[in-house]
Amino acid sequence: MILGFQNEVRMEKAMRLLVQNIDSPSKSGSQKPVIAHSLRVAQVLESLGYGGDTIIIALLHDILEKSSVTEREIAQQFGQDIAGAVGALTVQKGNDDSWAKSLKLCQLSGRPAMLVRAADLYDNLCRQKHLENRTKVEKYLKKMVLMKASWGEELAFEPIWRRLTLSFES
Repeated sequence: MILGFQNEVRMEKAMRLLVQNIDSPSKSGSQKPVIAHSLRVAQVLESLGYGGDTIIIALLHDILEKSSVTEREIAQQFGQDIAGAVGALTVQKGNDDSWAKSLKLCQLSGRPAMLVRAADLYDNLCRQKHLENRTKVEKYLKKMVLMKASWGEELAFEPIWRRLTLSFES
């Protein structure tokens, strides 16, 4: 997909913010390769034809929980819509219903946040299937069921939802 110059500048700015603020391991103690994961989430969405704000949100979707960057800083650099979507995608560790709450917040935030949540789940699932981590794969299957129950038909015809559904079938 050929992006306009303005979108390219904003994506580079988002990538720079991500790379400059993510340490390994992250502040949450996770060994998850956050930068690579964020790039894969953005790439899968871009490969399916999504663009603009959705890609920027994908790049930044883990930054609030994995760094000291604040939602306010994101709003100053990218606007309130992007900051709100990134905030909606933030899951508080140690809180069992945080993921379900995030699903509701994503739905309230709008389609881009929902698309990124689906792509995030897709990437996490693919990674765990590759690592043959059956326990995590089962966890992500439960999350997909919860996502479908929460969002009904809102994503049924989205390419990322079809890709996610196919990944669970294989």
